[in-house]
Amino acid sequence: MADIFSVSIDDSEVRAALQRAMTATGNLRPVMKAIGERLLRSTEDRFATETAPDGSAWKPLKDRTQSGRKILTKSHQLRGSFYRRATATSVAVGTGKIYGATHQFGRGAIPARPFLGITADDRVEIMDLLAEHLDQALTGN
Repeated sequence: MADIFSVSIDDSEVRAALQRAMTATGNLRPVMKAIGERLLRSTEDRFATETAPDGSAWKPLKDRTQSGRKILTKSHQLRGSFYRRATATSVAVGTGKIYGATHQFGRGAIPARPFLGITADDRVEIMDLLAEHLDQALTGN
């Protein structure tokens, strides 16, 4: 008669980690909020540095009487109008100011001065936030 043996594996920890990962990836709202916050900070930084997401400098002001003044900050209404909206599957960052599109894309004599977008540093940070989110889901910490 052959020897019979059995192996029992307690996989409750693995199953719990998988369940946490499924829950976390089914509702990405917490990480989407964090990504949105990062993108808001990045957008704010562009007003300080007067650069587009690709790193290029904004076109300078043509009016010599305004030299020395920061670009797109005359009333601070555009700069103070940014929002982020996060859902379980996406995040949106934008402005409700109708003239925001004119400054983002340019129109007529007004040159484009892009302020919305994702920089190379943003991409790295977003990947780090996603990795941290999944790590927390898997480890339960």
